[in-house]
Amino acid sequence: MKKLLILFILVVPAIFCYQCSEDNNVLTGEKSDTDKSGYYLSDALGGGREGGSGTSSGTGDGGDTIQQIPVEPGQITAAEWNDLLSWDFWNNLGQNQEFETAKGNWNFFPSERYSFLIRDSRQRPVTDCEVRLKNIPGDVIWEARTDNEGKAELWLNLNGGIEDSPVAVVKYGDEELIIVDPIEFDNGVNEVILATDRSNVQKADILFVVDATGSMGDEIDYLKSELLDVIRKSELMNLQLEMRTGAVFYRDEGDDYLTRVSAFTANPSQTLAFIKDQEANGGGDYEEAVHTALNTAITQLSWSGSARARLLFLLLDAPPHHTDAIANDINDAVKEAASKGIKIIPISASGINKDTEFLFRFFATSTNGTYVFITDDSGIGGEHIEATVGEYEVELLNDLIVRLITKYTL
Repeated sequence: MKKLLILFILVVPAIFCYQCSEDNNVLTGEKSDTDKSGYYLSDALGGGREGGSGTSSGTGDGGDTIQQIPVEPGQITAAEWNDLLSWDFWNNLGQNQEFETAKGNWNFFPSERYSFLIRDSRQRPVTDCEVRLKNIPGDVIWEARTDNEGKAELWLNLNGGIEDSPVAVVKYGDEELIIVDPIEFDNGVNEVILATDRSNVQKADILFVVDATGSMGDEIDYLKSELLDVIRKSELMNLQLEMRTGAVFYRDEGDDYLTRVSAFTANPSQTLAFIKDQEANGGGDYEEAVHTALNTAITQLSWSGSARARLLFLLLDAPPHHTDAIANDINDAVKEAASKGIKIIPISASGINKDTEFLFRFFATSTNGTYVFITDDSGIGGEHIEATVGEYEVELLNDLIVRLITKYTL
């Protein structure tokens, strides 16, 4: 399934420029008269490629024989579930033993939620405003930044411990407001009006963090062929938006590398050159170096100091290794992401278990992100675990991700 995840990275931006007629062609299996690309992908998408099981233990070297079949973008199906928008459902998960076990396993206890909505003097949402929860001694408990809708999510006792009666500090430019007794989400949203006008930030950072172990094989070649055109089309989405992209590929301990990084750039050729050099290899056990990838992505890349959106799409089908030290590293990385205004958007594929599903949802909930899971509706890849969520809409994965990027950058 890892190959499917990487496939979407390159296909996603192209959807921005697709017309509805082309979408219909994809769904019906008809090839558009305007699509003469002739790109191909292994029949491993439907199973059957020797040495490419799609599990996280695969060690494909990219040298398998390829059965050439035409592949149109927009075939993989997926769904989104936002726990922050389904808070009652989330709270009721306390009756689910797997959910409760996952909280203890990974030391995430997202229940004491503080939501903020920041507007300027004209009632417009303020983007990238710093909001902090502090204890009485003045130590920062949690820090976040408002998104393009002026919303920020903060947490008390997310990783255990005991903190009571926080004070909220809202800071934007030279203006700073102190809210002595902020209300918890169960009692409402903390709405704050700033005296100054907002600045219309038009920068966005989009990072793809991708598992590059084993079973990627020939998909890498497909991606290389597609990438330049995809990136070119993605730039047409919003000409006013200064968009930077980057990528982190990761493997596991004992492999040729743990992470390889393509720094943020507004130059698409730099990301293209990076992807061209990548191969799929390594792995060998179920868990992968997810915590290393997160640390690298969040702390070693130069995220914009001021931005409209900072999105981290985490594409994976296996959990981190589980030790106390790694769990602590993951908690620190998530807290750092929130403080920088980075939304983590996990996209899970076949192979995960319930513990892993809930961990990924902890990532999303803690950083004001959302959770995406690939479904069986397309018939592509292995069997996918049924997510423990309410009613959801099945979408084409490309359309779903484009919708999210649009939602968080408009």
